Amino acid sequence: MDQLVCVCGEVGEFQQRRISFGNRTLFLCRSCGTAQLYPYPNADVGIYDRSEYHCKISKEEYLGYFLVYKEILQRFSLYEPSKRILDFGAGHCCYHEFLLKDGFTDVHSYEINPHLVEEARARIPSDNVHSRLEDLKGEFDIIIANHVLEHIPDLKAPLRRILTEWLRPGGVLILALPNFDSWSRHVLYKRWLGWSPQEHIWFFTPTSLRRLLESLDGAKVLTVVAEASVNKPYNGFFPNTLFKKIYFHTLMRFFEAIGKGDQIVSIVQKARNLT
Repeated sequence: MDQLVCVCGEVGEFQQRRISFGNRTLFLCRSCGTAQLYPYPNADVGIYDRSEYHCKISKEEYLGYFLVYKEILQRFSLYEPSKRILDFGAGHCCYHEFLLKDGFTDVHSYEINPHLVEEARARIPSDNVHSRLEDLKGEFDIIIANHVLEHIPDLKAPLRRILTEWLRPGGVLILALPNFDSWSRHVLYKRWLGWSPQEHIWFFTPTSLRRLLESLDGAKVLTVVAEASVNKPYNGFFPNTLFKKIYFHTLMRFFEAIGKGDQIVSIVQKARNLT
């Protein structure tokens, strides 16, 4: 096995965890608490190029996520149609449609899956659905990365590039990641939001994510919250009886209230004087 390196810079200081993720092993950094799955998935074999990739995610699920981000951005008075906005790792590019409907005019989506890009370009009246990083011209006021960074081996590289190249001074990155510290990970197991053993690499806690973001030059962390998703439109787990619905709704709301929800949502602002 190659020597593991954590995003915090620690080398080799890992605890092997006996958690089943198929044929991959989970290692927990003893220094910062970030976990990673090894071996890494091989993107070259077409994991993200398949025509069926993301096909099970409905528009209702995308809307559920979108409403969470919209509410958080509104809380910080950042949700303004005059903003130039990018959805980074856009999937079906549904956020593009929602933003256009809300009056945004300068909306861009970036997605690597060619089938999803082709489908979105046929559906959305815009030339701003991109499949290459080179096409992302200029700077953006808001960048959304919805469950994207946990798929990238060297995730500090895209974070730095977002801050230095694509985000305007004073602009914000809003991102969501699975919460490894979530109690629903133990309750739901394979139905947990972050269960994706063939694709995911990184698992953060709110503390370890904040530590990573604060280590980036020019990054100001505005918020890091752990949020529950069960009984919301964007979760694939739907209890099938009234008793289970009440039980899981109460349980997951409790997890959320004590900071143990199953996904972490964060807003990072770029310093206004960063060059």
